[in-house]
Amino acid sequence: MNEPKYGIDAPIVPISYFSCFVILALLGIILISLGHDWAFWLLGYAFFCLICLFFYMHSTLKGKFTIWNNILADLEIKQQAHFLDLGCGRGAIFYLIIKKLGTTVQGTGIDLWKKIDQSGNGIDIARKNAELEGISKQIDLITGDIRSLPFKDQYFDFVTSNLVIHNIHQKADREKALQEAHRVLKEGGKLIITDISKVKEYKCVLENLGMVNITLKNAGWQGWWTGPWVPTYILIATK
Repeated sequence: MNEPKYGIDAPIVPISYFSCFVILALLGIILISLGHDWAFWLLGYAFFCLICLFFYMHSTLKGKFTIWNNILADLEIKQQAHFLDLGCGRGAIFYLIIKKLGTTVQGTGIDLWKKIDQSGNGIDIARKNAELEGISKQIDLITGDIRSLPFKDQYFDFVTSNLVIHNIHQKADREKALQEAHRVLKEGGKLIITDISKVKEYKCVLENLGMVNITLKNAGWQGWWTGPWVPTYILIATK
């Protein structure tokens, strides 16, 4: 039986760490065999790269799902809710939310489908994954930019985003994306963001937009992208 495939976030990162591990380990072994005892440091750096790789792969393959399961367990979502996932990619978190909340929920996912952000990213694989998950009738996939959402005001009951907004390079554009998320969110709806950086900036923008009950916290080791120096943060705000 075919299983949905959700890829790896920013695949260049684990490839880089694995390459560094191999190069440093081989170089260290060769130099030590030639009598250069100082090269044991290279083996130490190689081991460090391996540890970083472990935490990264755990976060992308398992940790982020655990984080979102915990988020959803604490939220009260009304029946027949319609939500928007910003930067849905191949559907990893988007489809998890739908399966967690049940058959009465409808979801819309929007993405530019960049493979640099997620391995094998594309609308076709996202549709295929939805079929394999048995939720095709509950989802709508759109190609678009989260800085200019093609939806009317107050259209969605809640809005989600997982590891997306930090990929927008310009601060003004990140602010625009948050403004758009706020615009399409219904009064009383929640905006739920997980990201690895710039979250205090997001919090300030949401406060200026008048959002309330804003919480910001570290998700813990399940969201360590190489280590505790690159954690996942959870930001939740109500319109």
